[in-house]
Amino acid sequence: MYIDFDYESIENMEVLLDSRQCCFAMEPNEQFEYFQKPVMFNNALMVTVPGHDFFRCIIDNIFTDYTLCFFDRNKNFTVLKTTGPLRLIYIYIYIYGLLLQRAVIPYSIRICNSL
Repeated sequence: MYIDFDYESIENMEVLLDSRQCCFAMEPNEQFEYFQKPVMFNNALMVTVPGHDFFRCIIDNIFTDYTLCFFDRNKNFTVLKTTGPLRLIYIYIYIYGLLLQRAVIPYSIRICNSL
């Protein structure tokens, strides 16, 4: 489990672990609409069982020439594209090769479904 220091739990988070193997927080709809993505994970909350295929795929694809060499004048955009939500959804769609609508739910519901 990874949780940013500025993340506040408003409910018991044990429900995230109940029969699920991999969960992420979601970005608000405005975010993925702005970036023209079908969905966007937020990397402020990530929960997984050890050795999950998607997490292994993330680890294998974070330290690549692309992420180590990518530069944009906008530092925030660089973070989004290399280690943030834009990189996560790129890995999910194009490398992990899976986009199941049942695997994610709207930001406003504040619960995470299983991948």
